[in-house]
Amino acid sequence: MQEKKKTKIFTIAELKESAKKKVRGGEIFVKGVSCGFKVGDEYISYRKGYTTGIFSYSAQGKTQFLIEQLIHTAREAGWKHAIWLTETGKKEEIIMDFVMTYLGKSYFDPDNYPTEEEEDAALKWMEDHIYIIDHEESMLNLRDIYTAVTEFEKQTGLKMDTVSIDNASNLSREPEQERSSIAEYMNYIMRSTARASIKKDYHTFILFHLNKPDYMMECPTQKKAGGEYRYHPAPSHYNISGGQQINFLGFQLIGIYRPISKKAQYGIINPDTGIPFELNETHVIVTKSKPKAIGKEGSFVLYFDKSRQKYYERGEVFGKKYYCGEFLGSYGDKNDIVVEKKQSILDEEDLF
Repeated sequence: MQEKKKTKIFTIAELKESAKKKVRGGEIFVKGVSCGFKVGDEYISYRKGYTTGIFSYSAQGKTQFLIEQLIHTAREAGWKHAIWLTETGKKEEIIMDFVMTYLGKSYFDPDNYPTEEEEDAALKWMEDHIYIIDHEESMLNLRDIYTAVTEFEKQTGLKMDTVSIDNASNLSREPEQERSSIAEYMNYIMRSTARASIKKDYHTFILFHLNKPDYMMECPTQKKAGGEYRYHPAPSHYNISGGQQINFLGFQLIGIYRPISKKAQYGIINPDTGIPFELNETHVIVTKSKPKAIGKEGSFVLYFDKSRQKYYERGEVFGKKYYCGEFLGSYGDKNDIVVEKKQSILDEEDLF
């Protein structure tokens, strides 16, 4: 039997110099990589060694928000991402979903359809930043995912900066967790992701589904006018199965909330502002923020541009849209979309 490794206890004398060096060198009590939106900059950032849980009802934009954040952190900080996305489709569909958001183009909009040259440029950029953990052959448990990433790093010599799990409901259970209650299993999930993140210096993103509550919010003005007046309340991480454990053990927790999603609901008034919610309005709600200095609890509003498959924030000038990274100037003058124009037959003829 392997002897259990003894736990070391450190004295302050052993740690004080490294602690002083890290705090003065900006390694602790600092913000991480930004979320790319000025309106959200004070609330959210990402540091390696920690976790972010993203939660919401179905079809609210959790995965889209994750994709946007992965692309942004890769562009701003050069991060490399290992992703296990089980609800975006097959591997090829996942890749092309990233292509749309990266380019700000859409395969669903003939007026903003990516060219082949743009596709090639996006895919070339993705080769250095996005790595797909297979979800088609078999469903994986948490240990399988982290083991696969570690083995891939050993084989390639690459170092991942993040691991993304979408979503927790699709994880298989380890044999020793088969008899655990949902609360016990969520305790295990949160402790294990936190432990793996700090040990491997990853930032782990993990997504959670919520069941929509039975009760609905009501808009008196819309009700009086005879329109559709009911809408779901904002999500809470307490509504995740085993939510108490997620509250206790999570670091950064972010809810994604679309108050209305049907045209018939337009006219429902936001009780906080007194003006109607918009159909593409998305509230990003930070319900827990740890460690210190990365952000704070609170919320901000983004809007989804379907034709560009991207979120944007609004500037002070009416009608001005700022897509991820633009308002903060995250990418400076750098344009990492390099399109290599392919020479057509017509071009060749023009040469002669």
